[in-house]
Amino acid sequence: MKTIIIKILKALLKTLEESQTKTPKKPNQRIIFYPRQTKDQLTKSFKAEEFYCKCGKCGIQRVDMVLVEKLQNLRDRLGSKVIINSGFRCHEHNRNVGGVLSSQHLNGCAADIWCKNLKKALKIAESLGFRGIGVYKDFLHLDNREGVVARWQNK
Repeated sequence: MKTIIIKILKALLKTLEESQTKTPKKPNQRIIFYPRQTKDQLTKSFKAEEFYCKCGKCGIQRVDMVLVEKLQNLRDRLGSKVIINSGFRCHEHNRNVGGVLSSQHLNGCAADIWCKNLKKALKIAESLGFRGIGVYKDFLHLDNREGVVARWQNK
């Protein structure tokens, strides 16, 4: 029975991957799904591939376009490059990197970023209304979680 379910799930995933040949461009669509090979420009500074899961194995990727637009605003206000260290994560990769079970990365609603001036980026991120902000030694975690606002430090 387990083998049959796995085969069905693999077939469904393959069908979904084949049906998604380009990044959707529907207005007001918050979460977009796209295949790993998508190279579309999401905003003037960010490409879809920057948000790929780092496992290198999973096919369908996802990203919250509100997150991407806020990151673009952050980059514009900083006036310097923002590097996406981690965007979307599949469950396996999230587990491998020690991510929490409720990680916003699993939904495509989070990004871990690096830039030259993290202190300035933190202040701008707070003013832009990111719901989740984690401060680490070498990067910031920014997300668009629903519900409560969350702030934490992990140095």
